[in-house]
Amino acid sequence: MGRRAGIVLLGLLGTLVGLGLGAGTAAADDGTTTTVTPNTNLAASQMVSVSGTGFGANQPGTIRQAIEIGGNLQFGLIIANFTTDSTGSFGPVAVTVSRTFTTIANTQVTCSTTQPCTVLASTDQTEQADHAPITFAAPAQSSICQQLQAQKAAVNAQVTAIENSLPTNVHIAQLEAIRAQANAQFSAALAGAGCPAT
Repeated sequence: MGRRAGIVLLGLLGTLVGLGLGAGTAAADDGTTTTVTPNTNLAASQMVSVSGTGFGANQPGTIRQAIEIGGNLQFGLIIANFTTDSTGSFGPVAVTVSRTFTTIANTQVTCSTTQPCTVLASTDQTEQADHAPITFAAPAQSSICQQLQAQKAAVNAQVTAIENSLPTNVHIAQLEAIRAQANAQFSAALAGAGCPAT
């Protein structure tokens, strides 16, 4: 990447971050459209096809994965290059997207329902960009995760049943304190076992 292209890219990515765009939102109202097929229920690492329209004619561009964390977009490394045709369209381009990937800041991030991911297509010279949402299938849970979650649910159900059987609210606060303590212990155990947050 040349110096000018690098400067343009940083400016483009900075604009996207400043807008605080979420998954599925066009990067700018410039008529660009990016399509990813398939884009839902993806495997942890899967090849997809990326196409775009509405970009400048005969323009070089790049494709990256992006993730929204805390309302801000973080961008991955380039996973493909493309050149638009005379109509400003490109693709389909085959790329591999991953649930966990490395950002340009050299940080590993993981796509989830709370940290949604997109595929970003951008051109350097015309400074256009658009991104399309992608979602991954929920990772399979290990038996220990299922056991811990079942135990957590059982404890909460038991505390609720006891609360409902009491004639007054005298002991509700104590029971809720026990529930909170138990849930904290289960959450720590789930995290220690590498189970997904629930």
